[in-house]
Amino acid sequence: MHPRPGLTIIPLDGSLQADYRKNNATQRQPLTGLTMSPGRPTEGVPDRGREADWPSNTVSHYAPRGRIGAYRIPDSSFPGHVGGGDMTYVLDIHKDSVLVYRAGEDGKEECLRLKANREVMKEFLEGLPEDSTVVMESCYAWEYIYDMAVENGLNAVVADTGALYTSGKPQKKNDLEDCRRLARLYKIGELPTIFVFDERTRKLRDLLRARRFTTEKITAYRNHTHFVTDRLGLRFPSAELFGAHPANPAELSIDHNSQVQLASIQRILATLEDEEKRLDGEIIRQLVPTEQIKLILTIPGVGMIIAAGIYLEIGTISRFARKENLTAYAGVVPQLDESGGTTKDRRLRTRCNRNLRWAAVEAARHAIQCDKDLREYYLRRIHVPEAQATRPQKSKAVVATARHLLEVIWCMLSRGEAYRGSQGIPTKKMQKIRRMEKPYPVPAISEIADGVASTLERPANLRWSPEGEWEGGWEKNIVDQAIEEVECRTQSKTAITPASIFL
Repeated sequence: MHPRPGLTIIPLDGSLQADYRKNNATQRQPLTGLTMSPGRPTEGVPDRGREADWPSNTVSHYAPRGRIGAYRIPDSSFPGHVGGGDMTYVLDIHKDSVLVYRAGEDGKEECLRLKANREVMKEFLEGLPEDSTVVMESCYAWEYIYDMAVENGLNAVVADTGALYTSGKPQKKNDLEDCRRLARLYKIGELPTIFVFDERTRKLRDLLRARRFTTEKITAYRNHTHFVTDRLGLRFPSAELFGAHPANPAELSIDHNSQVQLASIQRILATLEDEEKRLDGEIIRQLVPTEQIKLILTIPGVGMIIAAGIYLEIGTISRFARKENLTAYAGVVPQLDESGGTTKDRRLRTRCNRNLRWAAVEAARHAIQCDKDLREYYLRRIHVPEAQATRPQKSKAVVATARHLLEVIWCMLSRGEAYRGSQGIPTKKMQKIRRMEKPYPVPAISEIADGVASTLERPANLRWSPEGEWEGGWEKNIVDQAIEEVECRTQSKTAITPASIFL
C-alpha cells in the first residue's frame, strides 16, 4: 500500500503546533458571461447569486460541466443547502477521536487525528483563523465542538446526516471519504444543513428530553407489572397497582420469587416517579412561561410540560413558512406513494422530530377529553362509532387530531392569538404550575464526577477545575494505539503507511 498522492498525514504528537493560520485562498471574483449548457434556456432563468471561488481541481472525480461553479451562499443559520468559503475544515467526530480534514487550493490534502475532549479541541480551534469555516455532521457529540467554534469567531456549519445518504450508503465509506464528501458538497454549495438552536434552548430541550426518557421507563415498568400479574393469573385494577396505596406483594397468595419481583418493580417505580416530579419542578423553574408558552397553555388539557416541549422543539415559528411544513417536521403526515392514479397507504414519515411528534400526540390525547371541537374532530376521523372502533382506528384518529392541533398551534403562534373561544389560561392551571415549581436538589460536583466515572466503568481521573470546566477523562490514548499498531504491523511484516496508521 502506498499513500495517496497529495495526501499529507500530520502525526499526532500532542503539541498541536501545526500552523493553520496560513491562508493562501484565492480572492472571490464575480462570475460574468456564464456559458449555458446546450438545451437550457437563455432567458427567464432566475438569478442565483453566482460566483466562482476556486480553480479547477484535478483531484476531483467530477468533471466541470454545465453550470458547476455558480451557487448561492445563504445565511448558514438557516437550514438548506450552503457552500462556498476558502479556509474550510471538516471534522468527523467520533466517541474517542476527531478526524480533521482540509483540502488546499492546489489539491493537496491534510488530515489530523485528535482526541475527542474539550482541552484538545479548544486548543485546536483557537489556532484557526477567524474567517475559517468548520463543517461537521449532526451525529453523536457535536454540540460542544460547535459551541467552542462559535465562541472563537468561526463559521460553524452542521450538516444534516440524514440527508447525506438518501439513496443509500456508498460502497466505499470511511472517515476520510466522509470528510471528502462533506468538503466537496460544501464547496459546490450543495451541503444540506440543519437549524441550530442557541445553547440555552438546547440545554433546556435536553433536560426536557431527559424527563421524557424517565417517563418512558415508568411506562415500561408499569407494563411489566401487568405482565407479571397476568402470568400469575392475578387481575388488579391499575389503581391497586400504581395508586397511592398499592397492593402489598407479601399479602398476595403467590410464591416468594414473584413477591420479590413485584416488590423490586414497585421500588424502582417509586424512585422513577420521584425523579419525574423533581425534573418537572426544575423545568418549570427555569422555563418561565413566555408569551408563546402562554398561548399554547390556553389549549384545554395541555399542561406546562407538554407546552414547553412543543415550544422548545419548534423554536422560532417563523422558520416554518406554512403549517404544512410544521406538520411534516413533526412527522404526523403519512408518506406519499402514488403512481398511475393508484395511492398506497404508507406509514408516517420516518425523518422527523420524534420528540415534537410525541408532544403533539400527548397534547391531542388530553385535548380531545377537554375540548368539544377537538372531540368532534376526533370522532369524525374514526369513521365509526367510538364503541365499535378498533385500537388502530383510534390511534390513527389521535394522530390526525395531533396534525390538526399542530396546524392550529402554527396559526396561534404566527398571529399571536390564544386558542379559539379561550379567555386566557385558567386560574386552576396556573396555580397547579406554580405549586410544581421547585429547584432540583443538585449534589456536589465531586459526587457527580465520581458517579459518572463509576458508571462508565473505565479508569478515569475526571474532576471539575476551578475555571468551570471538566478536566481529565477516560478517553483512549491514540498515540499509544498508533505505536501498538506500528509494532504489530512490523512483526507481521505488513507495509506501514501513515494512512494505514491513522485512518
